[in-house]
Amino acid sequence: MGPGLNDNMHFEDKITIPKLSDDGSNWVDYHDRVLWLLESQTIDDHINHDSPPTAYQNQGKVGGVEYADRWKKEETAIKQVISPSIPRAAFSRIKGQKNVKGVWDILKQIYEEKTRALAADLMRRFRNTRCGDNDNIRTHFENLRNLREQLASMGKLISDEDYTDILLASLPTSYDSSCSSISNSAHLGSQVLTADVFESLILDEYTQHKLKKPLSNSKDEAFGTDAPRSKKQCSNCNKCGHLKADCWAKGGGKEGQGLKRNKDKDKSKDTSATAEEVPPLDAWAAIEEIEDGTEEAWVETAAAAGSSLAWPG
Repeated sequence: MGPGLNDNMHFEDKITIPKLSDDGSNWVDYHDRVLWLLESQTIDDHINHDSPPTAYQNQGKVGGVEYADRWKKEETAIKQVISPSIPRAAFSRIKGQKNVKGVWDILKQIYEEKTRALAADLMRRFRNTRCGDNDNIRTHFENLRNLREQLASMGKLISDEDYTDILLASLPTSYDSSCSSISNSAHLGSQVLTADVFESLILDEYTQHKLKKPLSNSKDEAFGTDAPRSKKQCSNCNKCGHLKADCWAKGGGKEGQGLKRNKDKDKSKDTSATAEEVPPLDAWAAIEEIEDGTEEAWVETAAAAGSSLAWPG
């Protein structure tokens, strides 16, 4: 062991350690930083011993100070670093301890137990997190990365291979084909599929989906704008495809304005049909689309719709 704190060193001013959270979620980080600090000052014996060990005593005087006095001074300095960095409830548990080892043992007992419970819950969340079909995959990956980092701070390290498997399993089924292609490509190329590479490829796929989606939506909206025309129902004849104001039947706004047949052409046919007869349901939709109003255009459109028109007699 080297010399401990010297007379001119202000121990608490040399380095700061994080505040220990009430729930103990940062205990591993806190624990490691405190140990690192004590080791850097060659006074980590205080964590493991409640009195000066033999090797410490054999150093004799250091800077004119006997080992017993040095030990006592270092104990006080370490307590002054730890006490303001822990929650009030924890301080009430350790304030009666006479030495640093007793303080540290109690803190480990309290927070390692809390950490185990937190880590178990966090691990369940980490492994069971799923991305929905309409969720943002970029945000989903960021959430998983954050959970992984939290687990690491609790001493639960997730290997890159396990992390890649968790990422793959967390995606919606719509990405099954992409995941299969990525895995096969890596296998055929004899390359290790890392989490970073997998994330990058899936995010590229997600971006492509996002770019295509607005175009698809705009087409659907355009189609939807025209669709209601075929759902119009006439209150006069109860047929669909037009309104009363455009109805050719009796009582309609355009009564008697329907197309007339060529009388010379069909004189020998049954004349029982009346002028009130109107084209059937599916013919009205075809009529609605005609802008020039000519007989030739109307007949052509109606025939394309497969209508059997009842011509006025």
